[in-house]
Amino acid sequence: MKKASEREAWQTLADELPWLNRSHRILVAMASGLLARQIEGEEVGVKALNLLRMMLNSMGATPSDASKVQMPVDETPDDPAAKYF
Repeated sequence: MKKASEREAWQTLADELPWLNRSHRILVAMASGLLARQIEGEEVGVKALNLLRMMLNSMGATPSDASKVQMPVDETPDDPAAKYF
């Protein structure tokens, strides 16, 4: 079940932090591992929780850090003809 929890944790972070990109994958993998332990109901120590908090801060996942994040501009035009005008 550990793999399923890791996948769930990864998907949770991907859904809640849409500004993350490929360059964040190692940080997301590390955070997913810690989050998966919580999902599994494992005992997670204070050091691990502090590490997870620091990783979430680094990814802009806290209220104070989220205000600093800029979402990428969607460059896909709604109108297919827009690229010609």
